[in-house]
Amino acid sequence: MRTSRGPWVLGIVVGTSLLAGLVQASKVETWKQDTGAAFAKGKRQGVVVSDAGRVRLARDLNPVGKLEAVRVWDLARTPRGSLFAATGDAGKVFRRDGEGEWESVFDGEDSQVFSLVALPDGRVLGGTGPTGTVVDLTDPKHSAHKLDSAVQYVWDLAIDSHGVVYAATGPKGQVWKRTSDGRWSLLFDSRHAHILSLAVGADGTVFAGSDGEGVVYKIAANGAVTVLFDAPQSDVRALLVGPDGAIYAGTAAESTSTGATSARPAPGDNAVYRLDPRGTAREVFKAAKTLIFSLAWQDDRLLVGTGPDGLLFEVNPDDREATQLARVDHGQVLSLLLEPRGGLLMGTGDPGAVLRLAPGHVATGTFTSDVHDAKLASRFGAFSWRGLTPNGTKVSVQFRTGNVAEPDGTWSDWSAALTDPNGASGKPAPGRFAQYRAVLSTTDTSATPELRGVTVRYSSINVAPEFTKLDVPDLAEGDGTAKKPKLSVKWEASDPNGDDLVYTVHLRKEGWPDWVALEDKPRTEKSYDLDLATVPDGLYRLRVSASDRNSNDAAEALVKEKVSDPFLVDHQAPSVSLLVKPGVATALLKDNLTRIAKCEYALDGGDWSPLFPIDGLFDSGNETVAIMLKDLKAGTHVLMVRAADAAGNMGASDTVFVVK
Repeated sequence: MRTSRGPWVLGIVVGTSLLAGLVQASKVETWKQDTGAAFAKGKRQGVVVSDAGRVRLARDLNPVGKLEAVRVWDLARTPRGSLFAATGDAGKVFRRDGEGEWESVFDGEDSQVFSLVALPDGRVLGGTGPTGTVVDLTDPKHSAHKLDSAVQYVWDLAIDSHGVVYAATGPKGQVWKRTSDGRWSLLFDSRHAHILSLAVGADGTVFAGSDGEGVVYKIAANGAVTVLFDAPQSDVRALLVGPDGAIYAGTAAESTSTGATSARPAPGDNAVYRLDPRGTAREVFKAAKTLIFSLAWQDDRLLVGTGPDGLLFEVNPDDREATQLARVDHGQVLSLLLEPRGGLLMGTGDPGAVLRLAPGHVATGTFTSDVHDAKLASRFGAFSWRGLTPNGTKVSVQFRTGNVAEPDGTWSDWSAALTDPNGASGKPAPGRFAQYRAVLSTTDTSATPELRGVTVRYSSINVAPEFTKLDVPDLAEGDGTAKKPKLSVKWEASDPNGDDLVYTVHLRKEGWPDWVALEDKPRTEKSYDLDLATVPDGLYRLRVSASDRNSNDAAEALVKEKVSDPFLVDHQAPSVSLLVKPGVATALLKDNLTRIAKCEYALDGGDWSPLFPIDGLFDSGNETVAIMLKDLKAGTHVLMVRAADAAGNMGASDTVFVVK
């Protein structure tokens, strides 16, 4: 594709009036698309996208007549302009003159005609398989030459500037040479089963690509053979000599996927390598699960035909930028042939056809982005694009929004098309989802505009913070072991907009007229320690307020509150009443606010011993315990009883009694 250069253009889709309406302090988000991966998600009509993130106008692709074949293995053109197509699986060769229909000119016994070469005198030779003959297709008698009894496949044919023809064959991995007088001789006998591809340099040097080990051989004019490159992949299926003398090698290594009843070849990871005459290799194109079948050079770009998805790529070898020029309704792009006026012919497989890629670009094309999900309803502000617009070309961009993921009748209309860098479009409605559409056009089919990047600025409409929990410890659940000086309150909160939150804490006792603020300024921590010594006994609630004020203008800021369950603050010690009778003492324990949690007694200054309620469970504020006083020595005794409530408040009582 011819790449045009022109001034950079920056277009603003939404004007300053919309910007003024945005929340000043809201967090501004950015949706940016400026990579091939991002643009690849959009819908294309009449445009192509490179892996470097450049959207350009496509070229027209149309069938060249109609022929009946499963595969078009190779294409050739005679000096007078007659077009030949070598096909399989019926082993036919077709000819087309001018704009006429395809005519079958050869129908041999072999099932495949793999290769073609046009000679300067107008003759066309074809290489077949599985009998491995070279046929003169322009000879009415179709004279054929069997290179050798061991040759079964003539995979490729090439010609040098002196009219010398070379043949790549298998299954002995040989290169044969045909001089201008028609005599064939063996030029190179490799260790591989097949030589799959050939290319000839301007000085007559022959390059040959093998199967098995993926070796590229260099065969000098004097017959000396050296290894130019050993590819990581097993098969070198395509070779091309570039205009600067560099050799381009495309690989087509296959992996095998074995099913229950059959093994089906599947493409592996293949590449195109640029080899300078000294053998220095550089990868210029790589494709996963793709076979590289054909190469051509047009203008300053390398063209790469692939399978099994029928893709044609344009590659800039300098920066490795690859653009998918076409995706055909055929499995493979098996052959490429340049046309004198800048067009490109493609021979395809599954099914077989010949297609023409026009030299110029289409007049107009549209790129529609994928739908962007802002996650929340949002206000959309600055919308910009950048690209190139050479003389005679134009890019216009439109924008729309909606609140459902798939655009439908509820979405806003497309904004006015923007082409003027200083123009402005109507204000788009707020929405959760957004999409843009770019229209590329040209009045000069040799030039195309480029869209290189799109940026959308937006701010989500503010949504109140959310609490997920507020935990206040229940003092009634304590074990009475120790009195807690503080009540540690914790909470979890988040903001759907991702705003920064601050919190204020208020306290209210049952019966108070209003809430009491516990701090002078908000806090960022999600916890608060209430000093229990600073508040009187009673039943309380805490209220925590979460505010997004730090991320929003005061007029837009929102607050969410959460009130805790009631909780007790208890500073009162339990009361202990003792009653002593012969052989037993009874203690009545009472607490007005929390349950009794623990009780102990000591006799005559001895160790403290635990006591338990008569009903066996400390579960209320009123409990009765009994202390057995049997077998005491006669005399005076002192009994101490202490009890603790769940809040850790301790009460005690004592009595002196006499045993006779």
